[in-house]
Amino acid sequence: MVMMSIMVCSSFVLISNKKSKLPVDEARPKIVFIWNGKAPEFEFDPAEDPPEYESLTPEEIMAKVLSDAMGLWNDVPGSYLELSYDTDPDVKISASEQAGPDEKFVIEVSDRHPFPDISAIMPQVPLAVPILSEDQTLIRDCDIFIPIPDIAPSIDSMGITLVHEIGHCLGIGHPHASKHTPMSYAFTGVSFSDLKLTADDKAAVAFLYPQKDYEARPTCGSLGRSRSGSPESPPWLWLMLFINTPLMISLLRVRRRE
Repeated sequence: MVMMSIMVCSSFVLISNKKSKLPVDEARPKIVFIWNGKAPEFEFDPAEDPPEYESLTPEEIMAKVLSDAMGLWNDVPGSYLELSYDTDPDVKISASEQAGPDEKFVIEVSDRHPFPDISAIMPQVPLAVPILSEDQTLIRDCDIFIPIPDIAPSIDSMGITLVHEIGHCLGIGHPHASKHTPMSYAFTGVSFSDLKLTADDKAAVAFLYPQKDYEARPTCGSLGRSRSGSPESPPWLWLMLFINTPLMISLLRVRRRE
């Protein structure tokens, strides 16, 4: 049976004009990230955060937020993609991936910045670092770095940040036609517990990872510029495209303790 769906969107942006996507298909739809199991201290706000968070450790909060962030991308009609994570306390992002990606999808939460070139300029900026294949059709590797900030972040800002960075790892760039998507620089004003992907976000995922028997072929969208240079280029040249300075403002949009 062929499923039908109408998807209304204004635009989505991909990170490459080669339609770069993760190395999955409908027969093998799973990507497993490896999280180092660490978390910052969170600022709990009883007026905004769900009450069940108050009794959780920072690591338990991070695990739940990470699971919920992935769940948003998994729950896209017409997409076969399945994201999950395992935990390994010893996993780290390698700063030497210009010599070749390790093809591990790492989420490192740390006060150790894995990219010295960036840490000297913006030491507390969250990053997603997609590494493309030589023909730029595959995202061979994508690591996410979440810094432990000097000020405790809110649970909302961490959740939105994770959704944004995971979106980059899927192959989605920064749209400029809408501020309502968490992939936008200008996204603001929605709590993580109320966050939903927009039609643009869902269209991008269904475009890159379409189910064979699901007729939702979005035609609204634009392709990002190709990465210049070879896969051996220093990774900071590539990840600079994904430095989310405005999103860092969101991450540090915290409520100082009185």
